[in-house]
Amino acid sequence: MLEIFPEEVVPQVAGQEVILPALVKVTASPTLALASPALQLAAALVPWDTESFCVSVAQVQHIEVHDRPAADAEMQHLLTWFDIQGVQLAACRLDHSRLLESSALERIGFRFIEMVYGMEINPQRLQPGADASKDASLGVQWRRACKADLAELQQLAADAFATGRWNMDWSVGQALGGHRYADWVARSLAEPKHEVLCAVVECQTIGLFIVEPAGDGSVYWHLTAVEPKWQGRGIGKAMWGSMLHRHAQDGATSVRTTISTRNVPVVNLYARLGWRFVNCQMTYHWASARWLARGG
Repeated sequence: MLEIFPEEVVPQVAGQEVILPALVKVTASPTLALASPALQLAAALVPWDTESFCVSVAQVQHIEVHDRPAADAEMQHLLTWFDIQGVQLAACRLDHSRLLESSALERIGFRFIEMVYGMEINPQRLQPGADASKDASLGVQWRRACKADLAELQQLAADAFATGRWNMDWSVGQALGGHRYADWVARSLAEPKHEVLCAVVECQTIGLFIVEPAGDGSVYWHLTAVEPKWQGRGIGKAMWGSMLHRHAQDGATSVRTTISTRNVPVVNLYARLGWRFVNCQMTYHWASARWLARGG
């Protein structure tokens, strides 16, 4: 089971972006940009997570620290913007080498959640270990999901991502984290750019993929999951391998995704299938005092 960080491509939100040199008043814009010799920072509200959690959720999209003492003072602008927007949860993903930036986030209350790997493979050059024919006895078949599948797929997603980043965040937990994944399935089913695919064995839906093909021959895997009761049976290798062969037959030359380092079985699966490790990033979360005091 894996997910990408969906906020990596936060859409433009209506409203004028605020470009702030140091000490300029923060206004009530849904986007924020700080630009000074000490600190460059961009943040925006995340509409889908705001909808799922029923509170304002933000993402720090970009941060560069050039002068630590001055940057620490200017980071208070971000907290002020959080207050103005009523932000109760926030997230940021950084390259693993950005230690000055991670320290700056920690000093205003962000907490480390996980490391993730960016992964890529050319499905036209699959290794023998990715040969789906070797798993043909499992009988995995794929079909496009429809509205009639929504409730079942939402439940599958809510149950399957126990190690998802929001699920593992003690301030959010399994119930809300699972609800977010269920909402993700519904949004993707309504999104023309996304393909929601059901993995079927013996007329049972045993997993799902949400993928996004692009016109340049690349494909992004947004979500992949195995129904919990089917986990541990080798079904993951059959699903992943057969999906790669599906992409190869469609002419794709690049498949990308992001996986959590805590999910060791999945990391090993990708290694066996011949995926390339592209980057390593740190994920940080922030929660307001109001959110933390809500009592679960």
